[in-house]
Amino acid sequence: MTAPLQYIHYKNTRTKICLDFLQTVQSNHLLEKDLMPWADTNQEDTFGFTALYWAISHHNMHNLKLLIAYGATLKVTSSMNALFYAIDCDNLEALKYFIDKGIDKDIVYTRSYDQTYTLYAYAKKRDRKVILEYLN
Repeated sequence: MTAPLQYIHYKNTRTKICLDFLQTVQSNHLLEKDLMPWADTNQEDTFGFTALYWAISHHNMHNLKLLIAYGATLKVTSSMNALFYAIDCDNLEALKYFIDKGIDKDIVYTRSYDQTYTLYAYAKKRDRKVILEYLN
């Protein structure tokens, strides 16, 4: 399905531009709930990043919650899941949200060279002290 177009209004210039679904989340604009039923929430950009990847990296909980509510999977790249990417981005709020939604916090991440991490081990490797306190 083709992504819906979304109009963005800039208050300072009163300019109205049209962005596609992925451009909207890449640019950290807020998604509109009424367009979500037509959006492919799992589509990838040219780099293989999903909309959820961009919502997590921008710490945009509005977009993150809409994406999950409308069926986004936890895959953010071909090899990484959203919980580990939240740790990469030092995004404790997103990590808490996923765990509060019932995502198994005992999930493991295997890097391409066969090194396996738990959430705690990955947060420790990335030196995310606040996230480590939360996971402990």
